[in-house]
Amino acid sequence: MESKYMPANIWRLIDTGFSNAYLNMAIDEVLMLSCKNGLAKYPVMRFYQWKPSGLSLGYAQKFGAGFNINNCKKLGIDVVRRLTGGQTVLHDGDLTYSVAVPENYFETPKTKNLYEMISLGLKEGLKVLGIKAHSLNPDEAKIKDKSFNCFCNISSYEILINGKKLVGSAQRRTSGALLQHGAILVKVDYEKLASVFAQNPNKNGEGSVKIREKITSLEENLEIVPDTDKIKKAIVDGFTNLFGIKFIFEPLSAEELSAAEKLASEKYSTMEWNEIK
Repeated sequence: MESKYMPANIWRLIDTGFSNAYLNMAIDEVLMLSCKNGLAKYPVMRFYQWKPSGLSLGYAQKFGAGFNINNCKKLGIDVVRRLTGGQTVLHDGDLTYSVAVPENYFETPKTKNLYEMISLGLKEGLKVLGIKAHSLNPDEAKIKDKSFNCFCNISSYEILINGKKLVGSAQRRTSGALLQHGAILVKVDYEKLASVFAQNPNKNGEGSVKIREKITSLEENLEIVPDTDKIKKAIVDGFTNLFGIKFIFEPLSAEELSAAEKLASEKYSTMEWNEIK
């Protein structure tokens, strides 16, 4: 399929499996910086998951606002601030993707084009799995709820099934590169979500019933949930089918991993980064 998004038709594919919250965010930044500094040969798509579970905060969020830090500690959930904007996401039963591209990959408006392209590719991948999803155009997304839980809000190009949010994404644009990452809900523990977003220990401020009205998962929409490898393959196939992208699997280099581990230690796991906002 001919596409306006195709200055290059080769992308690097990375699958880093399970990592902790701090390393996950550090790897995304390293990949973005590689694009920014002209070191990346191709745009990159990465898949990853979180172990232990993680709570990621939008870059501009106030620490502790809208979530219960004590409940997070009791449940063994790491809390990390993202490089990207948006609201809080609990990474528990999700598959997370990230895409980093050089800034000149798109014509203006760059950020809008990346959101739109990824939305189209994800929808095509979901179609491979047998799911017909809907993405919000900017007009549909004008009316927004004001929830600290990302998945209880709707934004342009985010993906819904029957009006409930399945994929939430966030983006960062820096001089020379764009980074977008997002969570695809495979399974949802609604009681855990309610506990994390409770405003105090004795009250579920955004209870599991209310959350169920706004979000959904692959588990709720498929008779048999594919394993994560099949979900990843479906997404890759979606981007290939729609945009003609050829993916080359190339794991993190030793240098990239070392840089990410250093960044995780010196930035993403620190109180100065996570709590002082």
